[in-house]
Amino acid sequence: MQDSGNNSGLSDGVTKTIAPSEVDTKDASTVSEEASETEILNRLENRVQTAVDMIRSIREERDELRQILHTKEERILELEGEVGKSAQTDQEVSKLKHLNDRLVQDRTHVMHRIEELVGRLQSVGLE
Repeated sequence: MQDSGNNSGLSDGVTKTIAPSEVDTKDASTVSEEASETEILNRLENRVQTAVDMIRSIREERDELRQILHTKEERILELEGEVGKSAQTDQEVSKLKHLNDRLVQDRTHVMHRIEELVGRLQSVGLE
């Protein structure tokens, strides 16, 4: 094998020397920017997670409150029904008392009338 005139074994432009200060500055700047971005992203992610947790908690509380409201509404309807029945019962009781009073009056009147008739029959002698 013969060399074609290039004994170094490297082609032009493959090896380039970079000054250490140039590499350190770029890397430090890049690392600093990446750290800042990572820190900012982490903070944002934490805030988003906190917001998601708060929303989940609020939704759970909303669902619990809806259930409580539903239960209370059912109880109100039950109580309204009981009040309606009670009012109806009160009206019926009042009506029954009135009818009872009339019955007592009518009975008293009938008893007096019977006594009058018995008295008349006695006076006629048909008792």
